Amino acid sequence: MISTKSSISKQSRYRNADGIAGSAIVAFAIIMFAFSFEFTGEAAIWPRAVLVLLLVLGIVLVVRAGRDPKPSQRTDGTPQHDDQHNIDGESLSRTVVAAPMAVLLMVIGYAALLEIIGFFPSTVAFLAGILWYQRVRNIVAALGIVLVLNLVIYYLFVFELNVQLPTGILFGEG
Repeated sequence: MISTKSSISKQSRYRNADGIAGSAIVAFAIIMFAFSFEFTGEAAIWPRAVLVLLLVLGIVLVVRAGRDPKPSQRTDGTPQHDDQHNIDGESLSRTVVAAPMAVLLMVIGYAALLEIIGFFPSTVAFLAGILWYQRVRNIVAALGIVLVLNLVIYYLFVFELNVQLPTGILFGEG
């Protein structure tokens, strides 16, 4: 059983870290916003929009870090947490680390396949792998997702923006 006082002190530590991170994000956004005045016309719109969003999110993080800790509790007075994560953030279990590592390995495999077989075959394989890993077993839905996403990407990048996507060594010309 974890005491409420112990979990509040741990939450205070995380809140302090959130406050520091939020303050750093706010400072970064302000400094980069000042640098964005070197851009002219429409070239400055996108960076400034992203920096304003970053500034707002940093402020939200600082404000949330400053609030009083009120951990959600069960009826028996113990702090509530899910069964896969340790409430005090110590000792990650193999099951907690396995999911992000599996996705990371799939992304690395996807990046490697891009150069070998090209964008569209790699994307089909990657999406099929991710959907299977996420337990999407409805073949019609999975094929629909893969097909629609590839068609949208093709239309947007190849047809509208005239961007050449990687064809890979196996399917490339020359």
